[in-house]
Amino acid sequence: MFMIFSLHRPDVLPVNDLGVRKGVQLLYSLEDLPMPPQMKQLCEKWKSYRSTGAWYMWRFVEWKGTPTTSATIAGERNELRGQVGWRLWW
Repeated sequence: MFMIFSLHRPDVLPVNDLGVRKGVQLLYSLEDLPMPPQMKQLCEKWKSYRSTGAWYMWRFVEWKGTPTTSATIAGERNELRGQVGWRLWW
């Protein structure tokens, strides 16, 4: 968190953070929370902007919580995929 929010590093992926893991689980419709090696693999496409991706995962979990329908999940997942990596929040 220090590297992301204080040092403003753009490419930090907190693979052990529960909020980020839960967001990735929701985004990719996984049955279980992804483990750190799986997180690295799934988030490789965010390279150079993984801090932004982590921030979006925190907001996604905060905003959505646990999704209820698969149609809602699919629409929000596609919307988030288009946004991750394109905007920095600082």
